[in-house]
Amino acid sequence: MEEIEGLDKFTQHLLANGLDEGDVEFLDFANDVLFDFMKQEPSEFVPLGDMHKEWWNTINSDLFYTGIICARGHLKTTFNLCYCAYMMHKYPNFRALYVSATLDQAIDKMEQFEELCRRSWRLNGHIKGRKDSGSWRKSAKYFRNGSRVRAASIGKALEGPHVHLIIMDDVLEEFARNSDAKVIHYIKRVVMPMRLPEGQILLIGTQKRVGDATDWIRQSSDWSHVWHPALTEEGTPRWPEYWTLDRLEAERHSMGSRAFESEYMLNPLDPDTAVIPWEVIQPCLDSTIGFEQPLEDSDIVIGVDLAVGLDAQNDETAYCVVAYDRTTKIRQVIYQWTGKVQAEGAGWLRSQVDNITSLAEKYKPTIIMIETNGFQRLVAHAAKDMRGLPVKGHRTGSEKHHAAIGIPRIALAMEQNRYIIPWNKSVNKSGPMGSRKLVEGLSRLMWGENGRLDGHTADSVVSLWMCELAIEEIDKRGIRITSWDNSIL
Repeated sequence: MEEIEGLDKFTQHLLANGLDEGDVEFLDFANDVLFDFMKQEPSEFVPLGDMHKEWWNTINSDLFYTGIICARGHLKTTFNLCYCAYMMHKYPNFRALYVSATLDQAIDKMEQFEELCRRSWRLNGHIKGRKDSGSWRKSAKYFRNGSRVRAASIGKALEGPHVHLIIMDDVLEEFARNSDAKVIHYIKRVVMPMRLPEGQILLIGTQKRVGDATDWIRQSSDWSHVWHPALTEEGTPRWPEYWTLDRLEAERHSMGSRAFESEYMLNPLDPDTAVIPWEVIQPCLDSTIGFEQPLEDSDIVIGVDLAVGLDAQNDETAYCVVAYDRTTKIRQVIYQWTGKVQAEGAGWLRSQVDNITSLAEKYKPTIIMIETNGFQRLVAHAAKDMRGLPVKGHRTGSEKHHAAIGIPRIALAMEQNRYIIPWNKSVNKSGPMGSRKLVEGLSRLMWGENGRLDGHTADSVVSLWMCELAIEEIDKRGIRITSWDNSIL
């Protein structure tokens, strides 16, 4: 069909392919839904690629069980939400179950599903209103044709009628509460029996560990699967329309080769190369507390890792507050924030100093340790000289890699059970404030070549290291300061 000038691309597509929804193929349906969704986003729409066609062909194999194991950022979740919507839209009274590691995660996926539906001309007419029976709620979505999908989580009983489709999305946790053997057992004994005789089960995600559920389905003859690292065997991007080679190499440089191998190349991190193994981190996590008041009779230290440069676009700022008991040597994290400080130039400098001053007024620290490479030293000078705060600066060099004085020293304190990291629901969550970014950063510290840390160290971890340096200063000088007095420092 000859293109008509000024006519929307999507309208062109409709005129070329017809308006009969009953005949629409899934990949056309998914591209239409994603096109509508991206029209309201700041990013550009990128159509599904050949990789996604292979996913679709695998789902349509003769087997009832399908695994889509792929690198992060390649539309695994969105693709399967579109597939769920497609089946619900096409078949009246179609029942689906969306399972994630936690119910909160599954509900987040339901929110994404709802947003896809509300933005799509194909789907928004299917949404049940509040006055309709079985109207939409957080954990379940209903179409007017009787189809529905509901959220569930690993480890919980699955109740209700058997279903036509079960999608297991991110059922493997980075910090696993259940062993991989228990997750596989749950899939076999609880999830699989919920499938109707002609129904499907899809497992999507990224391999976390050797021997996890993704490894299990890869070796099972009952499961069809695709195993898609970000780069093909020839070293070319698997989805080049979105992930160019330059962009992938930038990710590798930013996160380090070992983390890149795990997240993008489906080659799980080797526990033997971890600076702080998970079995050392886990006992330090206290799921009963959030960011509490300081330990009694403790010194408060604040560690600061400032975004590099005055534009604050190249990095994140991290503030960590730790209560330190000199007698027991126990450190308790009582505050952690990692994110962007939304200001530039002099405004950025002022915002950083204001933030540090606010933390100092709240926690009355003995020492504030600030990394002072480059422009960062301006903040340290302003906080110390203009605000009178107990600031010490540290210029980071190669010593950050040293086992005794660098970032790896945190591992020893953890092995000695001298760390308490809050881990209840209020702080164990995504977002700037909380302990999750810190724990993720600690778990991803890897040894590279020549005894050096591999890749970029998380800003949250650097801020904790600043706290460790402040604690070393306290122990070395035997100081206990109850008021800010820079003459002592």
